[in-house]
Amino acid sequence: MNEEGWRDTSWADDDYKVTIGDVDDYLGEKTVEINVQELLKQISELELEPHRIAKARLEFPIIVVRSEGQYLSALDGNHRLAKAAKEEHETISTRILDLDEADIPECWKKLFGC
Repeated sequence: MNEEGWRDTSWADDDYKVTIGDVDDYLGEKTVEINVQELLKQISELELEPHRIAKARLEFPIIVVRSEGQYLSALDGNHRLAKAAKEEHETISTRILDLDEADIPECWKKLFGC
């Protein structure tokens, strides 16, 4: 992503704060192609601004949260996912934050587990 400040986007509760930069560093460069429609069936839809969907750039992978084999949410890339669906792309490049991984920080499980 080239958007200024992107890495500073964060999630927090009373005890923890995690930035998208932290997640980006943890995930590295590995991506997989996921079926857009299957992904949309598992995550909740958000109301998104049409102008942001139109400007979304599909060359950047999205980041999704998965736990117990189910996708819970799109942590980053909701507008890209919506654009891929609107344009009827079969798959989308995705990086997966799997909350079941042994080395995942416990605070991330608390913040991102739904």
